[in-house]
Amino acid sequence: MRQVPSLQFYDEHKKETVTLTQSLAIIKFLNRAYPGTLEPSDPVDVGFVEMIAEIINSGIQPLQNFSTCKEITQGSKEAMNGREWGAGKIKVGLDELERLVSARYAGGEAESNSDFCTGPGTPPTVADVCLVPQLYNARRFNVKVEDYPTLLRVEKACREHEWFKASHPDMQPDAVVAAPAPAAAEPVTKKQKV
Repeated sequence: MRQVPSLQFYDEHKKETVTLTQSLAIIKFLNRAYPGTLEPSDPVDVGFVEMIAEIINSGIQPLQNFSTCKEITQGSKEAMNGREWGAGKIKVGLDELERLVSARYAGGEAESNSDFCTGPGTPPTVADVCLVPQLYNARRFNVKVEDYPTLLRVEKACREHEWFKASHPDMQPDAVVAAPAPAAAEPVTKKQKV
């Protein structure tokens, strides 16, 4: 499909190179290969994490792909603006995520560097791995992310966590970085090409 991400590795047992694609398939593989890294031990928390990940992966992300937005604009003979439509779908999804995640913070706990989707003082999970790039994309679509204080609290904790720092696009071997990355991504303006 010519999409990212993909994970390629050599399977010693089968003596072959394996390529996996699709974010959640890769994440589930890694979690099974390295148990306990991205999945909580409590079954209710596992269900919550998978629900958050699927809301993003199935309920938001495909609806705001640039190819989808372009097809909406062109297919409607420009009667509809695909980017505006995509931004609306992002907002609907983030509204629900804010409602769900903020319920985990109902006790009013002070902000800390371990505030992840499953609640205060919890480790990062698949839900957090999915949330961070979705908030980045929301900014690209000029969605007002300040309307989602709990999600921003989670994003801040993620930015400070070693896993997220190491996996930032600017930290990858093929990254071309002209200047230090800002703390929060700037929205794409109409003059910028995406």
